[in-house]
Amino acid sequence: MHTFYLATNDLRDQKQQAEVRKLRADERSARIESRELTPQEARQLALDAGDLPPELFAADDKTPGGTLTDEQKPLDELPEEADEPEPVLDVRAIGKAVQLDVDELIDGALGEVEAILDEARRIDDAA
Repeated sequence: MHTFYLATNDLRDQKQQAEVRKLRADERSARIESRELTPQEARQLALDAGDLPPELFAADDKTPGGTLTDEQKPLDELPEEADEPEPVLDVRAIGKAVQLDVDELIDGALGEVEAILDEARRIDDAA
């Protein structure tokens, strides 16, 4: 089996790549504005996505162990000699925890409503 790959770099390809970079930049901007990300985190995402030249911000790269290629996989754990990363407040995890609490409250209330309806049906059937 033969695989054919054609690499092009014409203006249409460049335009398409620029549009994709702009979409990612707009997304990062919205996430900064909503305070989901800090500007530093957005810059890191841009570096990781290839939207910023790495040589401009190599000192800012916070990815442990550098950048991985498409064929490489991240380590499951940091090497023992590496410093532990600083804990980060994960707003998404807090949001999920709050959502779980709300879901539990709703489930409990629905259970009570079902019990009341069952009791009402029993009374109607007995009458």
